Amino acid sequence: IAAALVAATIEEAAARGAASVWLGVNQENARANRFYDKSGFALVGTKRFEVGDRYEDDFVRELRLASQTQ
Repeated sequence: IAAALVAATIEEAAARGAASVWLGVNQENARANRFYDKSGFALVGTKRFEVGDRYEDDFVRELRLASQTQ
């Protein structure tokens, strides 16, 4: 189901003219990071944010969509 949801999201983003799709994944979630890596999302950065009284660290991933000629 996850692969179908990601594919639908990418398809919709491309249909709307997006140049890329970005997402954040918890750095400690190895399974999710493998999934997004296999799905073509490149690691492009990190972000830190506060949840309650603790900090979470995410990898920022990007999937560049086919460029459109104008």
